[in-house]
Amino acid sequence: MTITRKDRGELLYLPDIMEITGMPEGTIRSRYHSGTMPCLWKLGRRLVAWERDLEEWLEAQRAATTKTRASGTQNPEGEETG
Repeated sequence: MTITRKDRGELLYLPDIMEITGMPEGTIRSRYHSGTMPCLWKLGRRLVAWERDLEEWLEAQRAATTKTRASGTQNPEGEETG
């Protein structure tokens, strides 16, 4: 059974989260416990996330990574600028 919420999308379980993020289970659990992946929460004994919350967290991670790159060295397609 798929649980959905109109404003948040599907409820994702750990295997779904692992597939979407490409992270191993141990990393995801570690980030949950350290608070560095706030989109995760416990539902009983299961670690879950709403689809939209996970997507927003991933976008924030991408944006943070983009901001830390040296500006002007490459454009998003990997071609030299200049």
